Amino acid sequence: MAWSQVGLETRTRTNHGIFTRVYSTMSGVLRRFFRLRLAALAPLAVIALAGCGPSAPPEAVNSVEERDGTLIAFAGYGAYPSDPRPAEDGWVSHDGGRTWTATVSEPEVVVHTSACVSGYCYRVVPGRLAVEQSADGGSTFRPAWSIPPERVELLERALDTARDESLRSRAVAVQKRPSGRHVVAVANGSYGLTVRDETGVWRRYTVDGDGELRESAAMPSIQPGELIGQESAAAVLAGLWALTVGFFLAAADRRARKTLGVLAGIGTAGAVFSLGILTDEPLLALLGVLGTLTGAVVALVAWAVAATSKLGGPAITRAVSSGLAVSIAVLAPFWLWSAGWLASYGGAAVAAVVLGLAAAVTGLTYVRRRRAG
Repeated sequence: MAWSQVGLETRTRTNHGIFTRVYSTMSGVLRRFFRLRLAALAPLAVIALAGCGPSAPPEAVNSVEERDGTLIAFAGYGAYPSDPRPAEDGWVSHDGGRTWTATVSEPEVVVHTSACVSGYCYRVVPGRLAVEQSADGGSTFRPAWSIPPERVELLERALDTARDESLRSRAVAVQKRPSGRHVVAVANGSYGLTVRDETGVWRRYTVDGDGELRESAAMPSIQPGELIGQESAAAVLAGLWALTVGFFLAAADRRARKTLGVLAGIGTAGAVFSLGILTDEPLLALLGVLGTLTGAVVALVAWAVAATSKLGGPAITRAVSSGLAVSIAVLAPFWLWSAGWLASYGGAAVAAVVLGLAAAVTGLTYVRRRRAG
């Protein structure tokens, strides 16, 4: 009985010592973090909070038509010929769409999805930012102007288009000019108005902060790395997961290995749930946030356990390197997509999964073999 009691007290003191060292290490890490980094991170926090707030999308141009030698565009959705409705803000052009002036709201606007003049016909392509043209009175059509479908998702993010409001061409108008040629105007919702002049050049017009319809860049200014906040968070969490698993594989101490194994399992579950942040479903998005927070906390605890289990600097360095490699592998395809170097978001997602798994297998295998060696 005495020896059993001694053994119990010894194990209790040992476990208490491990937890004490873990707690002390975590406390020291947090104290140093907040003491030395809080001032530097404050501006970043302000930027993050500003970025999380709702941004106002540009005013949409949803209808356009030709009336008595002028072109008129409207922000209101208008209606189709069978159901005209009042318009909102409007702009009129007397010079073939080169300049636009604000005008009063019209009592009703009719949306035309096709228009013809002198045997030339144009029509919007349903569900796309695209227009087709015909030179034989509408018998045959060919593409006239379009935005590649694979770039539309990036445009929707850049323009902050409402989730229930697809980015597409909505109405088209054609106007014959005194030169005998014609101009074409296409209403594209949040993307603005595109006008083809008499020489065949397409130009884009958007509504500025003063409510004026002015010529602007054909594509919104998007810097590489912008508009991929959720994907960046997923890449960081993937790296934290690899870091946690790396600590587990590198640990030689039995107790530490058992603790890190549990943390790795929890981190894996958090990583799976974190995928919800990439969806638009509120419940899945909430689970994604919880999974992301869980993964971050687990990685911090795993680091503290590794630091108190005499894992060694080289082993910790290998685990950290593995995590960084996974994060970079996951993030790189999305960064290239945001820069326009990868056309398809789906292709970027597939590449991120493949490269991330390859980096994880390679890095973690190296960590495990170095421990075994």
